[in-house]
Amino acid sequence: MLLLLLTCLPAASLHTDGAAARLVPWRAIVEHAYDTVYRPLRAECTANMSAKACLISMHDKSAGGSYPWWVRTMLRDALKPATGLHGPWHSLGTIRPAPTALCTIEKVSTSQWRKFMCLLHGGSDGMGGGCSSGCGGCSPVLEHELRRSNSVRPDQLRAHGGDQSFRVLHDCKDWLTVVFLRDPVERFVSGYLDKCRPTIARGERHCEPLGLYINGTHSEFMRLLPHARMQLGSYVDTFPLTWNLHFFPQSLYCDDLGRNAHKYTFRGALNASLADQVGALGRLIDARALAATPGSAPKHVGQGAAAASFKTDNDSGGHKTDAAARLAGLVATESAARRLLEYFAIDYVELGLELPSFLVKLPLPALSRSERRLLRL
Repeated sequence: MLLLLLTCLPAASLHTDGAAARLVPWRAIVEHAYDTVYRPLRAECTANMSAKACLISMHDKSAGGSYPWWVRTMLRDALKPATGLHGPWHSLGTIRPAPTALCTIEKVSTSQWRKFMCLLHGGSDGMGGGCSSGCGGCSPVLEHELRRSNSVRPDQLRAHGGDQSFRVLHDCKDWLTVVFLRDPVERFVSGYLDKCRPTIARGERHCEPLGLYINGTHSEFMRLLPHARMQLGSYVDTFPLTWNLHFFPQSLYCDDLGRNAHKYTFRGALNASLADQVGALGRLIDARALAATPGSAPKHVGQGAAAASFKTDNDSGGHKTDAAARLAGLVATESAARRLLEYFAIDYVELGLELPSFLVKLPLPALSRSERRLLRL
């Protein structure tokens, strides 16, 4: 698997490209974490198993003594309805100008994707509301739209167990399925900077576990730590005691994204080319609309391009944290970086994401014997 991951590196030789060479040991950490933690758990999931059934099987398997405590708590909390991991707000959809379903994930510009889908729908949320930028619910919810579609019935989704919307729609040729991803470490830091701000933490209560972080970075425990990077380091070590909706691996969202990412019609990433990607998505939607009605332009054609013209930013709006620019300063130790890569190894491997470039600025990590074996030293 490590050899497959190395294909994401620049074409220059690892011996001549210093930056690429410095990423190799970090990739070994990711690969080792996936092989020893996630791969055996994923082996419990059959191809036709629903997302919930897969999580239950993984959770049961994780009871064995060979697994780290944090994956046990992750799977425990993923199965709790109260965490909202499988909430319907993650599945947005519209049947105009072309049937489109979009998977939204916390801390991956969810507010902007709601507005995008609302604009795509023609300037309304499909239930009588407008596209107010301050309205978190202003977007067409997928199940509501499916009631207006002849291709899929809501009861077909429920018949498969749990929220199986994307699993069903991937097999419908007339539906576009869309997802945008974000570097997992950057997403984590963005979530921390947003949800652990004292005023946000007290109001939203997403900086968990609340016993330690009820007041975010102003909590008694945090105030013992003199530096921001020490505060983040303590959060890296302790947040898995209670996994919050904003910090689960992206692979677990939207009907088990990790096992089904290859089925999406359009996959994008929050990076420097985001605006170009959204533009391409808008054109694809309009092209689908035209192809569905040969000989005449449908009423709503052009809304794809119009929706794509809204402001896109990796980290914008009321939740702006500048996480990308602050990564190197906050994740400044080998231990914090290693732990985050282990937690989110499932995303880097199953979603095929490249490692963040700030890692080249850190000292090279000390590798275990089994991690060095992956390097074939």
